[in-house]
Amino acid sequence: MILSQNLRNGTTFIYQNEPWVVLKYSHIKMARSDAIIKVKIKNIKTNVIKEASYNSSEKFDEVVLENVNMQYLYKDGDNLIFMNPDTFEQSAYNLEVIGDQRASLLKEGEIYQLKFIESTLVDVLIPKTMSFVIKYTEPGFKGDTSGTTQKSAILENDIEIQVPLFINIGDTVNINTDTIMYKDRVSKA
Repeated sequence: MILSQNLRNGTTFIYQNEPWVVLKYSHIKMARSDAIIKVKIKNIKTNVIKEASYNSSEKFDEVVLENVNMQYLYKDGDNLIFMNPDTFEQSAYNLEVIGDQRASLLKEGEIYQLKFIESTLVDVLIPKTMSFVIKYTEPGFKGDTSGTTQKSAILENDIEIQVPLFINIGDTVNINTDTIMYKDRVSKA
């Protein structure tokens, strides 16, 4: 059992007989009453996201997730193909589990941690920061700083993001995978 006051981002628990994961957590202390726990949660099986409030004394059952490291091979239609690096067994999982945008962040040949509940894939852990090469961007001109100092760039995986003017084609940049936004430049072309 887990108390609602012990819920944190990433915690998995059973609520209304369904497995949920905490996306955002906040603890609100009331002056003359118990604290209230406000959370943004996602249903692991249906991907429904909702907000909920709990008293600090509420208890929930914990969900036991099986974590397996697997190598991402490629995308085949609506399936993502992973391989277990120990057994070399390949498995196909539906793209809808993690969504199109998150799936486009996966790099072929990289190892990712897959989370399962009773042999059903529920999530693929993607690092918070990933590096990508800029495939295309317009050149930035010196003194071109009227208005925003950002320009569009297309990454090697065909995702379009906004980057500072000094970024050029071939540069490697870090992006925040939660927001799909530029974080910093790793190296010049």
